[in-house]
Amino acid sequence: SAALPGPPEIVVQTTDPQGTTVNYLGSVVLSNLKDPECYPSPGSFFGVVKTTTVCSGKDQTGNSVVKTFTVEVQLKQY
Repeated sequence: SAALPGPPEIVVQTTDPQGTTVNYLGSVVLSNLKDPECYPSPGSFFGVVKTTTVCSGKDQTGNSVVKTFTVEVQLKQY
């Protein structure tokens, strides 16, 4: 059986080698999720790495849904 494709990754670029804050709430990853609770939370500081992010919430029919995706912060090259 084919594996379901994972949700798209969120990729952000920054000029700060420490990382940047990422507010991913408007992301397509969460488009069908109502009242998501996520960790790390939206607006958190993400380092220049890939961070696995987990959100739980309800879908349109009220079922509990957990979505896992990565937030990748890339250092912008000059």
